[in-house]
Amino acid sequence: RITDKRWYFQRNLLIILTAINDPAVVPNIRPLLRTNEHRLRLQVMRTLVHFRDPQAEKMIINDLDSPNPDIQTTAIQLAERCTAPAITLKLIGMLSQGGYSQFECEKKCLIVRTLGEIGRVEVLPGLATILSTWSLLHSQQLTKLKVEIIRSLPKYPTTVSRPILERIANGSGEIAHLAAESLRTLSGKST
Repeated sequence: RITDKRWYFQRNLLIILTAINDPAVVPNIRPLLRTNEHRLRLQVMRTLVHFRDPQAEKMIINDLDSPNPDIQTTAIQLAERCTAPAITLKLIGMLSQGGYSQFECEKKCLIVRTLGEIGRVEVLPGLATILSTWSLLHSQQLTKLKVEIIRSLPKYPTTVSRPILERIANGSGEIAHLAAESLRTLSGKST
């Protein structure tokens, strides 16, 4: 029934197959990646990511390079379910590219949330670099990005995130106050 031509039927069938949780269905699902229906393709990707299919991870990496902002945003969101180091490296690279326009900062905030869900400690130096960055032209957008980073730090191992939060909390302003709150949250978790 997976070859039914109705995209919504195929999408619903994929949801059921995901719930059944049998990876044997993956070869039958892969051909659906060629669909032109965005909603079906999204569900195909979700299903393949659920089954940790390497082809899905390659497609996410390709979609992260897409000039289409919608495809790129979807790939960023799906990446949080992937463990491939190549995806993490790609996201870190995207975080260090571009400026701090409103659009760029929204995308970077989404990347920060995704990296927090992935939780790999090798991203922390890059996040710490952004926390020490200043911008006269885009200070408001950069502050939003910094807030997102501070909120994501408790998702990382405490031994690595605590020193960053302590350094930021010693400063002044909104970011320092938020870092102090995050430190209190970490202290509550460790007791």
